[in-house]
Parts: sequence; structure tokens; C-alpha cells
Amino acid sequence: MSTTHARWPALAGLLALVAASLVGFATNASAAGGGSTTGITVVAVNPGTHPEAGDVMLALTAHSERTGDVTDPSCRPQDRTIRCWGSLVLRVPELGGLRLTGLDVHRVDLGGGSCGGDDGGCGDHEALAAGLPADDAVQAQVNGIATVADPGTSGLAPGSTVQVKLALVDNGPARYVDTVDVTISRDVPGPVKPLVYASGPLIVQQVQVHEVPGPA
Repeated sequence: MSTTHARWPALAGLLALVAASLVGFATNASAAGGGSTTGITVVAVNPGTHPEAGDVMLALTAHSERTGDVTDPSCRPQDRTIRCWGSLVLRVPELGGLRLTGLDVHRVDLGGGSCGGDDGGCGDHEALAAGLPADDAVQAQVNGIATVADPGTSGLAPGSTVQVKLALVDNGPARYVDTVDVTISRDVPGPVKPLVYASGPLIVQQVQVHEVPGPA
């Protein structure tokens, strides 16, 4: 199991010097734990080679359906009211090159609140919130199920599935100012999902959170 990385001084300085803020889109956001926000797209990219960024390699896209009035928007299998979809390639050098692919998206949400519901916890939101340097920064949450393409030293079985939760902060168009907090847990029955990896907030090349255009 991994704990929060502490070897990037740029991130430490960022967390120490700035205050939290949040701007949301005018979309239908669910207050329920595990709920989703309709009509948004989240993209995150990190090559894992920049000297002041995290070494986790990441390529994420996640989308939620833009729809009309939905009282409790959710794309979790047990209470799905909207569609969510996406893709993920994630490589963790710290776990011997653990590589995850595919993504069955269970949540795409704005804000940094608790993941709640059957998804359990979802990373260090307080630390992420403390790292927002811009008034127009946007937080997002993406949860889902991914497949183990290469287990590395994780002890996971090749081809097995894991729960992945990504807490993201979009600080605008500049590179290497955005952050992602990755949590990987075993996909097992019941409310307790054993933790495999928790990155803590990582500086990444780019996070982009967009509202999907068109009528709601």
C-alpha cells in the first residue's frame, strides 16, 4: 500500500500557499453520495516524466449524459438514472508498473465532497481543496471499475478488476498546475474495499473539466 507522495517540493509549496475555491457549472448536480453531475466531460493526462509532477502515467476521459430534469442523477449500476462512459490507462511505477485499462464509469461529478455510497472513500479531498490556486479552479470526481492489465508488484491477478477513484482539480489551461488524487481498491463484495494504492495529490500535465454543449 502506498501513502501520499512527499517528494515534489512544487506541490508542497502549492498546498502551503493557496486557498480553496470552487466554481460549478449550471448543470444538474446530485447531492447524494455517489451521485453524478449531468452533462460534463473530464479529461486528465500525465506522461509521468516531468521532474516536478507525479510519476503516475495517466490518460483519462469520462463523460456524463446531458439530459433533462433528473431528480437524482446517478450512473452507478444499482441506481442508474443517466449514462456515463469513458476510458482509462493508468500506470503506477511505485507498484512495479501496475497498469490498469478500461473504465466502467460509475460516477462523474463536480465538486470535492465525499464519494459516499457503495464507492466508499475517494482520496484526500481536503488536501486537494487546499491546493487550488485560482478563483476559477474546478474540482471533479471520477469513479469506476478498471481492469488489471499488468499487476506489477501489487499482488492483484492479471485480468481482475479494481475500483478506481480520481479526485481532480482543473486550475485552467496552463500545464503542470492541475492535480489528481488516485485511489485504487480491490473490487470485492461488501462495503469494505481493501486499499491497494493511494497517491495523494499529484501535479499532472493537464486536467480539463468541460460542460457538454446543447439543450438540457
